[in-house]
Amino acid sequence: MPAIDPRTPTSGFENSPNYRKLEKGEEPRRGDVVVQGSGPPSGHAGIVTGQKDGKGRLTAYSNGSHGNKVIPFGKGVGGLANVDPVFYRRQVPRT
Repeated sequence: MPAIDPRTPTSGFENSPNYRKLEKGEEPRRGDVVVQGSGPPSGHAGIVTGQKDGKGRLTAYSNGSHGNKVIPFGKGVGGLANVDPVFYRRQVPRT
């Protein structure tokens, strides 16, 4: 059975065979990956919680070097690159 590499770096989701970018009109859901920025020093990735903060921004479990915590993602969020986030969904390998 094929294996899914669990150690995809922030900059690796775009070209990973284990994830696909969500199409326009697809809504992110709990468990999807969110990436904002393309890599160090400004790239961040997280796992979508399925919830929003008080300002209506999607939240995700950040998996950065500062530890895991729930943070909002979205253009204009302080501490993140000022770009729109990109969402990816894990793909199930087929044999």
